[in-house]
Formats: sequence, structure tokens, C-alpha cells
Amino acid sequence: MFSRISTISIALFLVIFTAIPKAWALGSSGIENASYSAASLAQANAVVARPNDPDSVVYNAAGLPDLEGIQYSGGLAGIDMHTFFHSKVTGDEEKSTGQLLLIPNSYLTMNPGKFGADRLGFGVGLTSPFGLQNRYHSMSRMARYTGHHNYLNMVAVTIAGGLKVCDKFSVGGGAVDYIAYRYDQVFNFPNSALLQTAVPGNTFPDGLARVETNGSGWGWLASALLKPAKHHQLGVFYRSRATVNTNGEVKIENINPLLGATFPTIPNFVTGTQTEVPLPFNITVGYAYMPSDKWAVEFDWAYTGWHTFKDTDFAFDRPNNILVALGTNPKDFNDTWSFNLGGHYLLNRHVDLMGGAFFYTAASPKDHFTNVIPDSDRLGGTFGFRLNLDKKKKATLDFAYLALLYTRRSISNPGVFNKTGVSVDGRYLTFTEEFMVNFTYRFDLPFTKSEKNSLNVIKAVQQS
Repeated sequence: MFSRISTISIALFLVIFTAIPKAWALGSSGIENASYSAASLAQANAVVARPNDPDSVVYNAAGLPDLEGIQYSGGLAGIDMHTFFHSKVTGDEEKSTGQLLLIPNSYLTMNPGKFGADRLGFGVGLTSPFGLQNRYHSMSRMARYTGHHNYLNMVAVTIAGGLKVCDKFSVGGGAVDYIAYRYDQVFNFPNSALLQTAVPGNTFPDGLARVETNGSGWGWLASALLKPAKHHQLGVFYRSRATVNTNGEVKIENINPLLGATFPTIPNFVTGTQTEVPLPFNITVGYAYMPSDKWAVEFDWAYTGWHTFKDTDFAFDRPNNILVALGTNPKDFNDTWSFNLGGHYLLNRHVDLMGGAFFYTAASPKDHFTNVIPDSDRLGGTFGFRLNLDKKKKATLDFAYLALLYTRRSISNPGVFNKTGVSVDGRYLTFTEEFMVNFTYRFDLPFTKSEKNSLNVIKAVQQS
């Protein structure tokens, strides 16, 4: 049995570290993705007050001292998202191109046991907490000039630790390295709109612009876990704001010759570019009621400071008026609230059922909304289950399913029309489905057995 489990664990480990993380915003609006693990997702991420699994590294490290031995968990999520658009100007209907996005996760935790006075726990996690990826037809009205191929592929490496101050109170904290290894966009270069003053009524064909950048930034985490009574727990989590500094280049192809006075090289032009991706702070408070080992329920409330996401303006090594105008991208996001309700029910010793629901408010204001981040209020439902693969529950396999509806939203964004001559105003509706699986194995510490054997030897010598 152990050899089969070890083979599964190694296989999942290889999948996680070779898969390409491509995330889309499933968390508290904006570009946040809260796909931590199948167990947390199946309970609508209402788990801050019940950090019982290795993924607590990223949402409440104060629970790490309660995780015995060495625990490894690895998983993979598959996301399918569709955005639908009804033009206010033409009445045309459009939609995004369907694609399956993969998001891996991996965690490793250790409790040193007696070597840490049974009060310490440590862990490391690999996740994709922020990101986006979507595609549209290159001549789409809503995406032609705002971005018909959009990527923010990001991984985060979290290193965290927890300390049990006393039996009823624990604290935790850690550092996060956010790595945006692909922050790219492809959009049409608006030759026609840029030359309307010089050549009124022209229908010059579009050029093509590609932005390719990458970078990184640091943040930190803090958390606490309180157990005031036998069946009640409270959890508090704080994630700091962070800034990911990226740099790369912009390539523009098929620039109209009439723009030669602005661009020193035509029809193609290349320049270095830099920008910042501001990531918001988050504070989450959770309350869990656990009447028995068979079931538990939790409610989480969270506040996310998206006001830090003011813009994603680009600076250029070889600037000109056209580049500066196209590279100015005001966002002016609003802070958001989220409400999560979830729990589990142990059906029998082999199967644990999980479910939940959540609601997030929108971060993006309608006058700065584009198809790149089709943000709106979100209502989601989740369910899943855990399979205990052995009698001691050392090996578990978790499954989760998410259905997420972005409420229909009417948009009026004059900024895009002013820059490109094409309106993106209209009604937007987005629907997302996600499937997720995680495998977890809980190892005994290798030196625990040696310690027990040494004690037995000492006792035997003393008795003799």
C-alpha cells in the first residue's frame, strides 16, 4: 500500500512542478485567484479558523503547530471560463475563446515534535494567488484594442512558521515571493484611429502590438488562531500589499508609414518597457463551530484593499506621445468585501463530504472596465469530498467542483473610445467552472522512532 501511495505522490509532485500555472481571478475580485487546495475550495475557502491541512501555510500559518510529523500535499486545478458581450453600439453578440487553464499547488510542512517543545510548525507552499489569462478573436469589438490575448502568469513561494503560545492560542507568519514570469498582452495597433485627424474617414488596416514582461516582488503574512472553547475556533489572517516590478519590451508591427514622424523605425518598432503590478492587502476573520469530529461549519468575512490597484501604466525606453497614451491604463479599483460559508460532514471512515457558498463584491469601476479583467459581483457554490485511502488517514485524496457566476454588468468606458475610436460599452456576463484534485500524505518524523527506540534501550539497561 505504501509503495503505491509513494508512486502517486511522486507523480503528482512532478506534475505540479512541470505544469504551467495559468490563473484566472477566482478570489476576492480583481485578479486574485483563491484556488489553494481541493479541500479548501470545496468548502468555499471558509477555512481560516480551521487550518487543518498543509495549505494552511498560505491562509493561516498559526495552524502549523497542530499538523503532526511531515505532511506533503500536491494538486492541480482546471478552470474553464467564458465571457459574453452584448455591444451597446451595434447590438452584436461576442464571447471569449474557451480554453482549459491549469493551476498547480504544492505544500510541505514539518512539526519537529519534542524538538520544538510540541509548539512549533514550519511550511513552504507553491501557489498562483494572482493571475489572469483569456483570449478573444483578434477583430472582436470588445478586445480588438484592449487586448485579445492577455496573460499574467504568476507563482508565489510562501515560507511560513507557526508558534503555539499556549493550548488555546497560536500565531503564525511568513514571507511571500511573487514571481510574474509572464505578464504579456497582444492587441491591435490602431493605425486608423491615430490618423483620423490627418486623414479623416480612413480605413487603414491595424498593426499588431505585443507586450512581453516579467518580474517579481515580496510581501508578508501574519495570522492567529484562538480556541476559546471546546467546539469553537476563531482565525485571523492578514496578507500585506506588495508590488511586482516587471520589465521587458514592446514590439509593434505594421505601423502605418504616415506615422513615420513619431516612430523612428517603421513598419516595425521595438522598445524596452517597465511597469508595476500592485497587489492588495487582505484581512480575513473566520469563526468555526465544530460540535464533533464528524462535522464542522465556518463563516469567513474578508476585506481586500484593491484601492492600491490604481493603474498599470507603462514607461518606455524610447517614448513618444502615442506610446504614452496607449500605455496609460487607469484602473482605480475599489476595495471589496467577501463572505464565505463552508463546512464538512464525515459520512463514514472512508468519505468526508464538503460544501459551501461565497459572495464577492466587484473591484473594477465601470468607467475603467475592459474585457481584460471582466470583473463584477460574484456568487459561487462549491462541493467536494475527501477519500481516506488508509485506516490511519495518513493518505487522502480530495476532489472539488466550483460553479461561479459573475453577475451581468452594464459598462460605460469612454477612455477606450477616446484612444481607439471603438466603443467597448455594453453588457458583460462571465461564467466559470473549476475542477480540482489534491493528494496529501502525512509522514511520521523519521527521528521519532529512533527517539522511542533509544528510550526503550535506556529502560532495558536500567532494568538490567
